[in-house]
Amino acid sequence: MSLDEESREKPRQDGYLLLSDAPLEQAKIIWTQKAGEMFRQDPDSVLGNEHFGSLLHDWQRWQGNNVGGQWLSEVIVQDRALVRVLQAFTSEGQVTRSAIMSPVATSSFS
Repeated sequence: MSLDEESREKPRQDGYLLLSDAPLEQAKIIWTQKAGEMFRQDPDSVLGNEHFGSLLHDWQRWQGNNVGGQWLSEVIVQDRALVRVLQAFTSEGQVTRSAIMSPVATSSFS
């Protein structure tokens, strides 16, 4: 979904879209519901996911209401979880996403 959404922001000569607007918005709603369940029910699994930063970023972006920041503030009260969050955002493979999230983290997650 993220790639199709980004392609909408850049004009294409052929005008091809993988999803039209209504199905894309519906897919985002379903994705944010599933992501919310996953983040709340199994935070350890989410923190261990190699795509943690990307998942958190997309959940926050599409759900809004500071959902990512609230989740982080609840999870990092546990020392082990705080360490895992820090590792996720400083590990190889997450550096790029972390750099992208920095402005979001300072404004949306505060």
